[in-house]
Amino acid sequence: MGAGGLNDGNAKAERWFTGTVSRDQDCESEHGGVYFAFIGGVSAFAGALLPAVGALAGQDAAPGALAAQDAGEGLRLMTFNIRYGTAGDGPNAWANRRALVADIIRRSAPDVLAIQEGLAFQLEELGDVLGDYRKLGQHRDGGLEGEFSGLYVNELRVRVRDWGEFWLSPTPDSVGSQGWDAALARMAVWVEIEYIDGGEPIRVYGTHFDHRGEVARLESARLIARHAEDGPPAVVMGDLNLQEESEPLGVFFDRGYRSAFRVAHPESEVGTFNGFRDASGGRRLDHILLDPRLEPLAAEIFDEQVNGVWPSDHFAVSALVVHSIGAAPVQSIGSAAEAEVLAMDQKVADAVVAGDVAYVDSVLSPDFVMVHGDQWTVGGEPLLIDDKQSFLRRVANKSYAAIQFDSVRAEMHGDVAITYGRYVASLRANAGTDRAWFYVWYERVFAERDGRWMFLSHRTVYGPIFGPSRESLSDR
Repeated sequence: MGAGGLNDGNAKAERWFTGTVSRDQDCESEHGGVYFAFIGGVSAFAGALLPAVGALAGQDAAPGALAAQDAGEGLRLMTFNIRYGTAGDGPNAWANRRALVADIIRRSAPDVLAIQEGLAFQLEELGDVLGDYRKLGQHRDGGLEGEFSGLYVNELRVRVRDWGEFWLSPTPDSVGSQGWDAALARMAVWVEIEYIDGGEPIRVYGTHFDHRGEVARLESARLIARHAEDGPPAVVMGDLNLQEESEPLGVFFDRGYRSAFRVAHPESEVGTFNGFRDASGGRRLDHILLDPRLEPLAAEIFDEQVNGVWPSDHFAVSALVVHSIGAAPVQSIGSAAEAEVLAMDQKVADAVVAGDVAYVDSVLSPDFVMVHGDQWTVGGEPLLIDDKQSFLRRVANKSYAAIQFDSVRAEMHGDVAITYGRYVASLRANAGTDRAWFYVWYERVFAERDGRWMFLSHRTVYGPIFGPSRESLSDR
C-alpha cells in the first residue's frame, strides 16, 4: 500500500491529531504487545527500549531518572552578569544595585550559580546571600585579580564530585592566558555534581566569552564542547556574548544542545542585555545550554527594575533542569557518525518548529514515511501516515510550537542509523486546551546516501499521551 493511499480519507485521524476527536472515544487500544520493526526485521534496539515502554504500557507514569534525587525539584541553575562594581553607571552604580542583585539570587536560590564580571569586593559584599555557597575557580587574571566568571555551588543541596578550570586560549592551563583575537583573558570553570541523595552526575560549566574576538568566541565554544565530550550530561552557562543564530553557538547546537529558555518559551523574543536602558532586554547574550540528556522543566529571564534602578546591565537567566525522563543513563556517543545523526535528529526538530521547509525538504528521503499513533503495534491501523509532501505541508503550517527530545539514543548499522527515545511536543492548534502538549516514544531510521545522511522514516511506538502543559507531562 502506498503512503499516498494511506493518507487519503483519514479525516477522523486528522481531527484527532489536532485535538477535535477524543483518543479515548475513537482510538482506544491496548498496549500489551509492543514491538519494533524496521526494514523488514526486528530492530536490535528493541531490548533496550522495551522495558521503558513496557512500564508505560501498564501505568500512566514512568519512573524518572532523578527519582532518588529529589526529582520533583530538579537542579536549579542561574547565570548572572552582575556588571563591574567599578563602572561609572550613575544611578545604576553598584552601591544602588547591590541589594537588587542579592535579592534575585536569594529568591532564585540556585544550586549552581555562574557569575560574570564579579570583582572581589562585590563578591564580599554579597556574602550574606553567597555565604552558604562554595566558590569554585580563580578570577581570570589569577587568584582574586580581575573578573570572576566561575561558579558558586550550594553544598547543602548538591555534592561536588570534581571540578576544574581552564583558560579559553591555545594554552588553557596557562593562568591568565589570552586566546586568539580576544581583547581580554577569558576562562571556564566546571564542576561535576550529584544530589546529596545520590543519582547520576551532571557537569556544569560557567564562562564569559570575549566581547570583541569573533575567532575567540568560536574557538572558546569548540574548546568547551570538546572538554564536555565523553563526560556526564553537561550544562554550559554564562554571558556568551552570542545570539542563538551565531556560528559559535552552532558548535553546541550541532551536538544536540538546546537553550533552556528557548525550549521553555519558544515564542519569546525577550533579550538579556538591557544596557541599563532597554526593557525588552535587547540582544539575548546570556544562555543556559543543555546537552540532549537534560531536560528543562522551567526557565526564566529576570527582566525587572526597582524604582527605576536596574539590577545589572544584563538580566539574570535561570532554569530548572532534570535528567531526561524515563531512561537509564545515556552512554557517551561512540562515533563521529553517531554524533552527526543525533545532531541531525535535533536539527530536524528545530527546523520543524521554525517552519524551515527548505531544510526539512533537503534531508527527507523521497520515500519518507511518518507513522502517527501506536495502534499498529497491536495489529491495528495507524492513526495517520504522512508521506514527504504531507509532512512538508505540516512544517509549512508550523503545526508544532515546540519539540523537546529526551531519552534519545542511536544505533549504527553501517550506512543505516536508528534513533529512538521520547519527545515532548506542543501543537499550536491546541494551545490553551488540555491537549496542548503530548509525548510519544518513537523510532526513526536514517540512511547514508551519496555521502550524506537522509531521514527515511518515523514511527510512534507508544502514545501520544496528552496534557495541558509541559509540566503536566514531566514525570509521566
